[in-house]
Amino acid sequence: MTQKPIVFLVEDDLDVLEIEKSSLLDKCQVLTATNLDEAVVGILQSKDQIDLLVLDIKLDNNAKAGLQLAKFLRATTDLSKYPEAKQTEYPNFQGKILVSTVDLSIALAKVFEDLNIIGAILKPFAIQNFQQAIETSLQIDSAELVLESGERVLYEWGSEKMRRQMVIDTEGNVYKTGYWTRGGILSVCLPIVTGYCSIGCCFCSHAYAPKGSTRKRTVEEIKNSVKIVLQGTLFQPPLEEGEKFDIAFTGEGEPGKNLDNTIEAIHQLSREYGDQIRRVMVSTVKTKVIKRLLQENFVVPVQLQISGFFWYEERKQYMKGADPLEELLELAFQYWQKTGRKLPIILNHALIAKQTDTEKKIKQLIKLIKKAGQQNTNWLKVKISNYNPITNIDWQASGGQAMMIKKLFADQKIFSFFYRIPRRQIERIPDK
Repeated sequence: MTQKPIVFLVEDDLDVLEIEKSSLLDKCQVLTATNLDEAVVGILQSKDQIDLLVLDIKLDNNAKAGLQLAKFLRATTDLSKYPEAKQTEYPNFQGKILVSTVDLSIALAKVFEDLNIIGAILKPFAIQNFQQAIETSLQIDSAELVLESGERVLYEWGSEKMRRQMVIDTEGNVYKTGYWTRGGILSVCLPIVTGYCSIGCCFCSHAYAPKGSTRKRTVEEIKNSVKIVLQGTLFQPPLEEGEKFDIAFTGEGEPGKNLDNTIEAIHQLSREYGDQIRRVMVSTVKTKVIKRLLQENFVVPVQLQISGFFWYEERKQYMKGADPLEELLELAFQYWQKTGRKLPIILNHALIAKQTDTEKKIKQLIKLIKKAGQQNTNWLKVKISNYNPITNIDWQASGGQAMMIKKLFADQKIFSFFYRIPRRQIERIPDK
């Protein structure tokens, strides 16, 4: 009988540890520890090679304990504290390392690369996601996380709503790519720059990561982000041949900042994957993007999304790189007409208390929508989302206004739907 793989769990929350252990017992041998000392002794005294070490980054109120343990095991520098384990018998830890944590940052990317950490599980997680991550981690080789281009997945994390990967390219630039599955359809979110979005919308976590240099990604690099996900990930099995998927240029940089390569990537991906691509979604706050889309003839359907979080003076203040919403809506209506009225324009709208959720504000927005659409109402759908508070910005999430807002839209025969973004606090790092 084939021996079960050995998984070592290091977790200081006893309830979480018991759930994790119980979920793996059918397929794995499970060893456990609740603190650093237990983990080191247990790992070094293990008679068999451990296949996978799952580390909670924070142990006993030490925010970096898990990473300290990973560094210790990879380097095997000083074992004098543990006389029961002889360094000659255990030169270094060769198994795979997966971490669990409540938060991740780009700053961790280099640490993960140095320690050859293959992934991250973001807490809280659904147990089926945990099981999937463990199963995939045991099956893949670290070399499989490297593409032919030389790019490599540093780690992956996520939830039911959205999963993300941190990727490093051959020049050492780090960027995020994302994916999600709804209704059985996989959507891959493609970043078009390395670095950070320069639009600076105040409600976007991408804009308030630490500032760094920005470089336009090449067409091949953009296409590689699709391959990274389609080949299989910690949470997503490889896409079956012929299985359909969506592509989204949404949230990982403004397409207008790399427009030529974005357009060419759409054309090339359409030729390479053909009918497998169900649709491409392009989200923008720039009129030049819509004007360019109006000039193109795409093989696959391309759906347009625009941001309607603010308009008039607030838009100038809080979305300094964005064009006026009235101009975007007018062009978007032209695009809807040109593309055969098959896919509605999506207008994104986040509910911020006393900023974007009042009856007065919504009536202003409805007036803009109807004017741009020449009194048509079926050309656009409003995606209403919750607002995640950002530190150092004195805004709060709206409370109980969603139904009133949906009714205001419905009264004017404008379709709207609520899209819940996983709630988390976003740290805003002020510009230097």
